[in-house]
Amino acid sequence: MCGIAGIIDFEDPSQVFQKLQVLSEDIKKRGPDKFNLFLSDDNHIGLSHSRLSIIDLSSNGDQPMFTEDKSKCLVFNGEIYNHKSIKKNYLEKVNFKGNSDTEILLNLINNKGIDLALEKIRGMFSFFYIDFKKKEFILARDRAGEKPVSYFFDKERFYFSSEVNCISKILK
Repeated sequence: MCGIAGIIDFEDPSQVFQKLQVLSEDIKKRGPDKFNLFLSDDNHIGLSHSRLSIIDLSSNGDQPMFTEDKSKCLVFNGEIYNHKSIKKNYLEKVNFKGNSDTEILLNLINNKGIDLALEKIRGMFSFFYIDFKKKEFILARDRAGEKPVSYFFDKERFYFSSEVNCISKILK
């Protein structure tokens, strides 16, 4: 299993990196293959991902994963069972770097929209997708909650994590 976590601080970005490190402590155990942190240029957004490589073992499946123009980003925990048929039926004109279901999900949302993506994907998942240009983000999980994700939101900040106890640590 993988782990995802992130912060958007709408007011004060000075503590985002430190809070992201705390938020990410417990997700590291969820994915022994790779751990990555991302901090936006303005320091308002921080994302982390702990990876257990299953479908694409190469670095092409590492996360956070960005669109080619770096305007959108995805952190994903789970497995999209029908990723090959989605690639074939909806993304035939997309050039892929690897074979991960993460890259397919990122491109499906980017090219066909979130509504179609959530309608078509089958699997267990939680993910965070952000469009930096539009300043919009989506946090989603599978219908059964097999890959849970917890969040906290107020007027100043938004936190999410695969591990609920991580959020409580930074809210103290």
